[in-house]
Amino acid sequence: MATSGTYAFNPALGEIVIGAYARCGIRRTELTQQHMEDARFESNMLMSNWAGNGINLWQVDTGTINLIQGQAAYTIPTNTVFLLDVYITQGNNPAINRLILPISRTDYASIANKTQQGFPTSYWFDRLINPNLYIWPLANQDGAYTLTYYRMRQAQDSELSNGTNVEVPWYQLDAFLAGLASRLAVIYAPDKVQILEPLYQASWQKVLQAGTENVPLKISPQLRSYFR
Repeated sequence: MATSGTYAFNPALGEIVIGAYARCGIRRTELTQQHMEDARFESNMLMSNWAGNGINLWQVDTGTINLIQGQAAYTIPTNTVFLLDVYITQGNNPAINRLILPISRTDYASIANKTQQGFPTSYWFDRLINPNLYIWPLANQDGAYTLTYYRMRQAQDSELSNGTNVEVPWYQLDAFLAGLASRLAVIYAPDKVQILEPLYQASWQKVLQAGTENVPLKISPQLRSYFR
């Protein structure tokens, strides 16, 4: 069997846009600057929509914060969409990691002594435009603890200039093109929305099935508090 032997297929946004318009019945020779600008805008809106549909594993990274004694609030990068797991590292020989648990705004507000110091066991993620992370208890020693968080960050901007690619993995390219075609059809080919939208939804469901960690699910009741 003769195959290419390569794994380089990664079309630029411009190519995806042309493909999306083709599904709308608009030939590439008919495309104008307005068509391309609308496509760029809808591409970014599509990525915003995907961020609200769950965890995109390819956008997960980590960050660290050195905790300061007695400090409750720490800034988190503004391009953070979700916090996933947070743990505290203490010492270095050996370093001991301990998971800390999220609490709600109401849980945090109900803490009687928010200045209590000790080993941090919980956090509240205040999801503002400029988000903050509040820990409790507060660190009782400067530099003794490092907080590490896994987060889902915002997708990089979709741009048409210089052959820029879209920040999605290979197995999601079809869903991205289908979603973009459906959005552009609302503007330029309303008669095709009823055809393109179901195709997009079917492709998106496949993405949701593939975009998960393939691990066993364990459910265990929390019988007591995770405090020292």
